[in-house]
Amino acid sequence: MFLGKVRARNPKLLDKALELHASGQIRPDTWVIDLDSLLSNASSILNEARKYGVELYYMTKQFGRNPLIARKLQDLGYAGAVAVDHKEASVLLKNGLRLGHVGHLAQIPAADVPKIVAARPEIVTVYSYEKAEHLSAETLKAGRVQPIMLRMWDEKNPVFLGQEAGYSLTQLQALLWRLDALKGVRVAGVTAFPCFVFDPDVGDIVPTKNAELLGRAKEWLKRNWADSSSLQINMPSATCLRTLPLIAERGGTHAEPGHGLTGTTPLHAATDQPEVPAMVYVTEVSHHWKRSSMVYGGGFYRRGHLRNAFVAGKATMVYPLDPLTIDYHFEIDGQFPVGTPVLMAFRAQAFVTRSDIAVVRGIHAKKGKSKLLGIFDPLGGKIAS
Repeated sequence: MFLGKVRARNPKLLDKALELHASGQIRPDTWVIDLDSLLSNASSILNEARKYGVELYYMTKQFGRNPLIARKLQDLGYAGAVAVDHKEASVLLKNGLRLGHVGHLAQIPAADVPKIVAARPEIVTVYSYEKAEHLSAETLKAGRVQPIMLRMWDEKNPVFLGQEAGYSLTQLQALLWRLDALKGVRVAGVTAFPCFVFDPDVGDIVPTKNAELLGRAKEWLKRNWADSSSLQINMPSATCLRTLPLIAERGGTHAEPGHGLTGTTPLHAATDQPEVPAMVYVTEVSHHWKRSSMVYGGGFYRRGHLRNAFVAGKATMVYPLDPLTIDYHFEIDGQFPVGTPVLMAFRAQAFVTRSDIAVVRGIHAKKGKSKLLGIFDPLGGKIAS
């Protein structure tokens, strides 16, 4: 999906990946991340967001909840991390990182509520009155009030399978009346997902009906809810330099860059954007099968749009992998010597894979100045320095 862009815009990343493989420092099924390019992207996005008055939470799941990268993003000035599930929150907390937004794509399990409340996240998304009740009971013990955000939905809006949740505008009044009785939480925002998507026919990122829904929810709350002066209007998905003015135009106050940080939104595959692609996948030829080469797998993501590989100095096709199979191998067109390194660049969700994460700095500096900062598992654990 991104291989052509990486070759054109960040060829030194490919060179470094091959060098790390040749030296045996990384194994097949490793994402190599160019930290300098990632931080340059992150800094540009953050500076642009400040111009529009949009606050940013950084997302880590795409690059394996990596604590080294997360620390650098926090140091840049991001408001905190968005933990899409409780396990990501645990990794971030274990590494002393600040939680910004918790609970959006997966709710906090009951047993984890005390730990999350103790971490004092900036805001927590709730899908139900019962979850707000869990939070309220725990924050009252701590003698404070937890800001919460409501997930919005209606039948006209896109919802990804496995992420079905939310309240309709018609439910708000009754819901707010019930939530107002909970003294340990305060309704402080609304969100929906996705608010922006890449439209291949338009060739650009466009707002979805969810973005419109949040605008309507904001206006409704202003008219009907006394405590609505500083509402967070969180508009996630495809956050990058291109979407920030779209967010601001629609009254958004917060956003959550993930693929924007690594220059790997679908827009970045189709066009040259200011963000540079900052990660590449490395594997190697395992064996031959008929007229193909089988290469080690482990990094498959069903929505990854993997199509091509770069091997032995040329591009070749990657055959589609049946999503019902385990990705022990990828099949590439042509036969190459066993052990040959293979480079790919596709839509990453490292936290759902078996992949290693290698973080490299200095590949754009003078020759010999680059450094492998560490190798991590896809869930944020350090494997090697």
